[in-house]
Amino acid sequence: MERQAFATAAAIDVVDILTAQNLMYCYDAVDGGCEFRHPLLRGLLNTYLPVPKGLSDGEFYSCVSCYEAMLDPQAWDPALFASDLDERIIAPGKHAVDLLAKWPYLTRMYTTISPNEMMEDPIFRQNPNLEDIPALQQATRLVRCDGHANWTLPDGRKVFVPNNGAWPDFDAELPYEEEVQTTSIKGAPMTIVNNTAAIQKVLDTWNTKMDPVEGQQPADTADTKDADTANMDADQGCGCNVQSSAGGVLASLGLLGLLTLRPSRRRRS
Repeated sequence: MERQAFATAAAIDVVDILTAQNLMYCYDAVDGGCEFRHPLLRGLLNTYLPVPKGLSDGEFYSCVSCYEAMLDPQAWDPALFASDLDERIIAPGKHAVDLLAKWPYLTRMYTTISPNEMMEDPIFRQNPNLEDIPALQQATRLVRCDGHANWTLPDGRKVFVPNNGAWPDFDAELPYEEEVQTTSIKGAPMTIVNNTAAIQKVLDTWNTKMDPVEGQQPADTADTKDADTANMDADQGCGCNVQSSAGGVLASLGLLGLLTLRPSRRRRS
């Protein structure tokens, strides 16, 4: 994030610059809505680039140039906007990055205490024997040529998602926690609850039942296609290999990678 980019910017360009710096993102005005990626940004924009009467934030900020004739010429001051943006958002953000670089561990605790337990003050001690836990957990998605998706979780477990759609609803079947541990002021934690096997059983049952390749039955009979017509267009980034067999099984190769879905933003003239 750099304030210099805003110091001489025209009002119709400020949203594009904020988007380029990943501070906000607006969908097409037809879809409506803008995502402000800092809690102070909306108020700052409303001060220097106020929304004209009769328009929503999404309509206006997704296409400022469309309403150039309705802009308040007295409100936009690029130098003052850049200064306030730096003071309220950019400088504090850089300071936070510096703090995290110096102090890489952040402890969060939530607890509830009943009135009858408020007789003594709690004492906190750090256990030096605990292992580091990665802050970032990343999964990968394989979109197959038959339109379905295979997700691989950070621990290697796999989840089949029919038609590359919404995440399966396991709420009624899975426990609320996988593992519960208790720790002392030193030494390794002691596990008192471990539901890993139960969770794996639910996932295995789901994958076998729903995956037409693993379970040899259609995931969605309404959308099942004949193997001879299962080839996908090359623009989908997917190649298919159809092989005839007694069981009529379709072997397909998919594109493995992390997929990020974002609606397109069009600028109207």
